[in-house]
Amino acid sequence: MLNSHWRGGTMPCDIKNIAYKSIPEARKSFKSIFVAKIQSTFVSLLTGLMVGLMLGMPSLSLAQRSNPMLAKAIAEAELNAMARTNTFSWFVLGYVGGPITFAVTAFYKPPPPAGLLLGKSPGYVEAYTKAYKAKARSLRFKYATIGLFAGIATAVVVWTAYDYGTYGTWWWTTW
Repeated sequence: MLNSHWRGGTMPCDIKNIAYKSIPEARKSFKSIFVAKIQSTFVSLLTGLMVGLMLGMPSLSLAQRSNPMLAKAIAEAELNAMARTNTFSWFVLGYVGGPITFAVTAFYKPPPPAGLLLGKSPGYVEAYTKAYKAKARSLRFKYATIGLFAGIATAVVVWTAYDYGTYGTWWWTTW
């Protein structure tokens, strides 16, 4: 009955070897396989995050940087975005809201305050708006992401403490 799941009626060598090991050896092999899977998953998630951040970063053309008026608009927009973005609030929203806040900050680009753009030329307004949206989105996304990972770390620590308090030390000694 045990061998009926494989073709030919025999177990593969790796499973057969692990099945006949002693309990401590089986735990060690399971632990090494588990750690390898966690490491590969972590590396793939980190790689995906890095690629996503690289593709999501705003890019400004060199032609805009060469025009002093546009360079001034971009600099003012970035300074105003840094001054008007409450990073602590976005950290807390990322901590509490988790993936929902992370998704919102990844796609939503907040508009600049209209009062700062009155009486400016259309080129200035366009450059300012584009730079403000990019910088404000970047700051919100950064701090919401930090809050998300802090929330995940807190959940892991709380769950580990709960698990330890509920089940005692046997869980730690099995590994």
